[in-house]
Amino acid sequence: MYIFLGLSYSLVQMFLKQQSSHSSHQTLGQGFCCPAGMMMSLALYFSILFLLDGNLGSQAISDKSVYGTKGGSITLPMDQLPEGTNITSVIWKHNQDKAAEWYEGEEAPTYFGFFNATTALDMETWALTISNLEPHFSGKYSAEVNHKDPTQSMTLAVICAVMHRGIGESITLSVDKSNVHTVQWMHNNTVIAQMDKGEPPSCLYDNMALDNKTFGLTISDLKLNATGIYEFKADGLDTTLYQIDVFDLVQKPIIIRYCNSTSCTLHCTGSNNTRYTWTDNKGHKVFGSVWVVEKSEHLDVIYTCNSSNPVSWKINRISERDILEFCRIGRHHWALVPVLLLAILLPLLIWRCSWVDCD
Repeated sequence: MYIFLGLSYSLVQMFLKQQSSHSSHQTLGQGFCCPAGMMMSLALYFSILFLLDGNLGSQAISDKSVYGTKGGSITLPMDQLPEGTNITSVIWKHNQDKAAEWYEGEEAPTYFGFFNATTALDMETWALTISNLEPHFSGKYSAEVNHKDPTQSMTLAVICAVMHRGIGESITLSVDKSNVHTVQWMHNNTVIAQMDKGEPPSCLYDNMALDNKTFGLTISDLKLNATGIYEFKADGLDTTLYQIDVFDLVQKPIIIRYCNSTSCTLHCTGSNNTRYTWTDNKGHKVFGSVWVVEKSEHLDVIYTCNSSNPVSWKINRISERDILEFCRIGRHHWALVPVLLLAILLPLLIWRCSWVDCD
């Protein structure tokens, strides 16, 4: 902006120099002549100043995308305000319409339209929480504090469904649309399938199929890179969002144990991005991969580790007797160390004595 303003100023200066040179050859009494070109340049210069005057001091509004799930809730935080700011008014807007507002002296905020029964404005942080999300809550949100223009906005997109699948599985994203002329499916802002009325559908990858009647998108042989946000657009306007999360299938977990005379520490390990849960045949349950257990009276406890993610699960078991047997064998191994050392050293001593008088 400043570069453009400087160039304009330079042009005006050039015209002024030309006019000054031209006027120096005029005789006295002819008067000063101002060419039309110079007048146009001056007009342009002051027009630019007028247009930029309101923009040079203004702040750019930053925007970020946030996602919520249909039926769920989301909290939109307020911009961080300077310490000690006296708040006299807060207005949250959805696109160009008011969603919630509060003015100094009011006991409670006022909510508008479909925000009336589903929204709460925090009177300390001024964050806006929206519950029971529906697609019509999607849009741009901004907050005006003390009647000042916002410096940040958030674009909320409400996802109709979150679906989990395993690697190699298939999924169909269904929509309820009819009488549309153009259809477009996007994955993380990249067009992957589209169709114009009267034309066959086209897909970016071979494992995708777009139904030319229902407009549903089927993806087969899913890979991990299929994870993300899927957006359906009808005639470039109506939008439906889905989220797909693709997971590896869980492998059977491995149980590692560390024991002493009275207790054992059981550690369950295996696949990445999994949740571990321990149970036993006595009704106890522990969340997490580690469980410290005490020796029971009858040695009849069986411990089970469950490793799971949203699409698969596997278990592994170990009995208390197996744990103690493992520990006993370990102790026996250590007890054999002196015997092994003697077995190695005794022949050496005998051989030594055969060469040296050991008496």
